Amino acid sequence: GDLSSVVPFVAEGLEVRSLSGKGRGVVATVPFSVGQLLFAERALACAPERQLAQVLTDLQGSLGRDQQQQLGLMCDGSLQHDLPEPVALDQWPSMQFSPGVTSVTLSRMERIVKFNAYRCSPPLSEYT
Repeated sequence: GDLSSVVPFVAEGLEVRSLSGKGRGVVATVPFSVGQLLFAERALACAPERQLAQVLTDLQGSLGRDQQQQLGLMCDGSLQHDLPEPVALDQWPSMQFSPGVTSVTLSRMERIVKFNAYRCSPPLSEYT
């Protein structure tokens, strides 16, 4: 569908933290009500799962610096560097943890998609 009307939003009280033995994650620092909107953003791309990694890899050159950094900092299931201190989600990536912008390789993008992609059904590999 058309996602152009999605207004980016991040609720106060969400932080990116290092979680012992689990890498980085988003943590609530205040109570939230059931059904309360925590965050919303436009998808960078939508594609069939088998094609999504290639679509995202090809898209990198047209992204802004912040989007490139956010994409590059996504978890691919491997061990990640710890954050020196929590960062408010609306400030992520922060100046204190802002690696240089580098392109994500197709093989890493495939791991990122496998680890993070929203699925409406089980992965295709479970059927074959």
